[in-house]
Amino acid sequence: MKNEFHFTITHLIAARAGIKGEPLRILVHSSQLTDDNDTVYPIRSDGTITYRNRISQTMQPLTSHTDRLEVYPLFHFLPGDLNAPSAARVDGQTSPFNTTPNSLTANRIIDAAFATNDYYQIGIACHAFVDTWAHQNFVGFKSDLNGFSDFFDSVIPNIGHADAKTKPDQPRLVWDDERMSAQSVNNKQRFLEAASHLFAKLRRLAIPDSDPAILEADQQALIRDLDTAIGNDPNEVDPSDTRISGYTELAARSDYGATTIPEYTSDMWFKAAIKTTWQQIGSPSHTQRTETLYSFRQGHETSDWFKFQQAVIAYAERTKAILCENPDIAAQYNA
Repeated sequence: MKNEFHFTITHLIAARAGIKGEPLRILVHSSQLTDDNDTVYPIRSDGTITYRNRISQTMQPLTSHTDRLEVYPLFHFLPGDLNAPSAARVDGQTSPFNTTPNSLTANRIIDAAFATNDYYQIGIACHAFVDTWAHQNFVGFKSDLNGFSDFFDSVIPNIGHADAKTKPDQPRLVWDDERMSAQSVNNKQRFLEAASHLFAKLRRLAIPDSDPAILEADQQALIRDLDTAIGNDPNEVDPSDTRISGYTELAARSDYGATTIPEYTSDMWFKAAIKTTWQQIGSPSHTQRTETLYSFRQGHETSDWFKFQQAVIAYAERTKAILCENPDIAAQYNA
């Protein structure tokens, strides 16, 4: 899933569920920032590095297996139910790391994040939870289970859904997954199922004593609205003006909190918390290079970026502990 779901549609889901104000702002931004938090910044104080953030995404898929384990299975490819019907493959193989939608483990992880009442962690967990639909039947590291048979796919490292390219993340696409017993994949159906389950989670968070009948009616109305807004043209990969307008119109309605979907930039929180400077290294008589320096701005402890980074650490440690209750998964992390 891309920004369209993790930010825009997540805003609509959360707002309709009853999340408002600062919690809504933090949750939605954190959900998308989980994908964009891909750089480790050495933060200096008095010339000494005093802080390094923890990434929740990596744009270096060829990094070590150990490094991949610290990112993909925790934030984007949550290991699921080994014998889930949706995981039935042509070759009959299974893996404890295989992602399955709405798994018991995924529910434990998102429920644990909700229990913290920390909307930075809640946003991160929402991202990982809905990714179990889009990324189902892929493993969050290099594995033959991820491989497709096409010649060009065969030269791509079998990491996550690299062989499938962006197919799993396109909200309208209908495509074939040759690895699976049920090969036809309808992304829109998957995305709407993810939206429905996330809505139910967030409604119970926002209104713990919500009437089940009202919850179900609102859930069905949300899915009808999103179904219409997403549209049906499978060839429209990026959101058109019409598609964006549909989301904007929904957000303005009273049943969606009469809110405006905020603009998102991946470095907005970073710039508010971190000062970036540059200095020349070396003498004019020799080759000079420019070094980038990062330092905290005053009051960084209360900044969104710092709180998000602390949430990434807390979420990752707790999620790994839950995953490692499975001895086969623990063996990979402890190798």
